[in-house]
Amino acid sequence: MKMLRAVLLFLFIAIAFAVPIALFHPESPLPDEWHPFEPLAVSDPVTPLTAWKLRRTLEDPLLCLEVLSDAADFEVLEDQLDGPNCGISPRLKITSVGSSQLDDLETTCATALTTAHWEHHSLQPRGRISWWSNQPYCSFG
Repeated sequence: MKMLRAVLLFLFIAIAFAVPIALFHPESPLPDEWHPFEPLAVSDPVTPLTAWKLRRTLEDPLLCLEVLSDAADFEVLEDQLDGPNCGISPRLKITSVGSSQLDDLETTCATALTTAHWEHHSLQPRGRISWWSNQPYCSFG
């Protein structure tokens, strides 16, 4: 019984030291998609942290624009405010998302970023591989 307690105590202490090192060391061994303090990148693989990182990004308009700049072509427009709870801010004109070209679309950064994430992780993979033949059957770009 004492041996089990000693092993558990050792494991607890090892984890208590390893977690802060993994999270805060400049050369952290964690990949960006698993690092909770690294910003979201649309091209990162989906992990259990992705939804949380996406939510955090959508709450910060400047961070949203920064992340979106790697995943879409857009132009920032003047905000359209039609009332205290009605409007588009930050307002963007999107011309492409990932490899998909769009007609000019005016929307919010949050909508554009979730669309870019959907395009990269759902639409493109399904468009590349046919379920039956394992051959590409359509292209979005």
